[in-house]
Amino acid sequence: MRAPEGLVPVLEQLCTILEQLSQVETDKLTVVSSDRPDQLEPLLNDENMLLLQLRGLDKKRSDLLREAGLDGLTFRQILEQEDADAADVLSPLLERLTAQAEKLKKVKGGTDRLIRIRM
Repeated sequence: MRAPEGLVPVLEQLCTILEQLSQVETDKLTVVSSDRPDQLEPLLNDENMLLLQLRGLDKKRSDLLREAGLDGLTFRQILEQEDADAADVLSPLLERLTAQAEKLKKVKGGTDRLIRIRM
């Protein structure tokens, strides 16, 4: 395995944080659409906490890849360089990470549009 050992747990944590951010965005969308602004602040606090965690994990991921000489490569490029066993571990994580990022992007877009409409 060319990717650093510590990369798998970091990617798993990134997936979890993205899932949690998607849930917060969904909750924000519900709160905004039902016109309950008093319930928005705790969600914004949760979102800020998760974003800080996300930044920390992304820095850790970046540091791990740089130390392994893989900085500047995409996950797909790293995956192509791996042996079959490592690819079997990393591939589902990459798919999960990609799916969660797309889900978050979609939900956030809906929340942002609704907030602009309501303003």
